[in-house]
Amino acid sequence: MAEGTQDIQGLREVLASEILAKIEKGEPVDYYHIIIKGDLIIKTLDLPKDKDNFFVSSSIRIDNSSFDGIADFSNLIIIKPIRFYITSFFKGATFNDSKFMCFADFRGTRFCGGSAFMNTHFCGSLFFDDVNFLHQATFWDARFDCDVNFNRGVFQDEASLIHSIFRSTSYFIDAIFNHGNFQGSIFGDDANFGWASFNIAEFNRVKFEGHANFKDVTFSGWAKFTDSIFNGYSATFRDAIFFRKEDQEYICRKAKNLLEKNGDREEAGYHFYREMEAKRRQKPWYIRYPELIFIQMIFGYGVHPFRL
Repeated sequence: MAEGTQDIQGLREVLASEILAKIEKGEPVDYYHIIIKGDLIIKTLDLPKDKDNFFVSSSIRIDNSSFDGIADFSNLIIIKPIRFYITSFFKGATFNDSKFMCFADFRGTRFCGGSAFMNTHFCGSLFFDDVNFLHQATFWDARFDCDVNFNRGVFQDEASLIHSIFRSTSYFIDAIFNHGNFQGSIFGDDANFGWASFNIAEFNRVKFEGHANFKDVTFSGWAKFTDSIFNGYSATFRDAIFFRKEDQEYICRKAKNLLEKNGDREEAGYHFYREMEAKRRQKPWYIRYPELIFIQMIFGYGVHPFRL
């Protein structure tokens, strides 16, 4: 690494121009515990080009560091691995219309400004575990041809994954969403949201082609699955918590119908029970409470005959 100065936080300062020079020459970029001063806009370099996209042949690894300027990785074809491990983007980061040919690692990264991955194409494995988006995270029309990991990610503003395509397994285990917006997206394989929490969840017109796992998910506000399609072998909302009982009724009915179709009678019965429970809780109190005692608790809506 080139010599630099030391700032008050103990991070060695490196000029963005130093990193840009390495990328322009195709040299590896490998830094640890630095603060990058100035804007890093790669498409301003003299790089090989294919139509509107520039080829980046450098491997990039910047760990435990910070960007204090603009970070613009738009319109790139990134050939080698790229990694920003436990790194902060203070003014946000832009990756619009880029293509990652190899794996991309953003584990523990903090996006203090907005982040944009619109129309971005991920071909290798993608790691966003423990990432923190302080402002809107935009993944409109993004395409994921690889496994996607957003486990324990925190989306403090809107996570906008509208019309995104997930061709492989996607993991959002223990993720926290203020507003998770997946409208019109396609999950071509398993989608795992187990133990995640949503303030607002929008899955309208989403297609689930694999197993849809929403076990132990907390929906503390709106949970919209209008016109969503479950085509996979199973879907579960077991032990999920719904603030709006009409959402619980609608979603559990959809899961029940899929499970009945695929012959999973036990899981279908569970979701039928949750559906009927939600319907009961929307009725007037003078119907709701007698039904709770005589229909739900004693007969279990026909799902728990052993209670008799």
